[in-house]
Amino acid sequence: MAPVPFVARLFLVVIALSSIGLPALAQTVSRTSLHRDCILGDLTSTSVMNDRVRYYNARLARAAELIGLTAAEYRAWRSQILYSQSIAYVEVPHHLDAMTGLSTRHGGIYMVRNTDLPSGYGWEVDLDEPNRTLALYLTDDCGNLSLLTKPGRVVAVATPRPPLPLPFHESWSPPLPARPPIPSLTLTPVAAGSAPPAPVVAATVRASPGSYALAPIRQQ
Repeated sequence: MAPVPFVARLFLVVIALSSIGLPALAQTVSRTSLHRDCILGDLTSTSVMNDRVRYYNARLARAAELIGLTAAEYRAWRSQILYSQSIAYVEVPHHLDAMTGLSTRHGGIYMVRNTDLPSGYGWEVDLDEPNRTLALYLTDDCGNLSLLTKPGRVVAVATPRPPLPLPFHESWSPPLPARPPIPSLTLTPVAAGSAPPAPVVAATVRASPGSYALAPIRQQ
């Protein structure tokens, strides 16, 4: 069997290495290319940034689509960066998962994955999802939208305590019905040896022609 040429062996080695999925090397983006491929341009203040986010909405929507955001995630980012009172102005991380730019060489908005940037600052908006946090950066020197995926935040959920039983004296029971008043009896003393009072006997008295009435007669 004829020996395999060196070039053929090298080609086979390259194919074998590519098939095992080695991580790609990060692409270093120079500051010159940042200023050349700007989406929003130099953002000198938060108010300037807000104005350009409103004006260049179509550019930013395309950039968000390229880095993998859904339409709902883009609307959430845009709402926060325009209307949130606590938007963070931070130092942009050196390494990013994806970065966008604008260039006629690339046919408009383009995206570069796994990039290393020179030090700089910009505005950060975090979109919390069940298993991850999408950190979105808008750099102040070019207005390009970038993405860094972070592990999901662990939110502690407090377990509600069961209600305490009421003390005995605070328990409620229906009031008892009011008892009717007891009538008072007045006893008239009778002298010893005196006769009892005579009974009252009703007698018929003629009051008018054809009618009669009863009148009490006390017996002697």
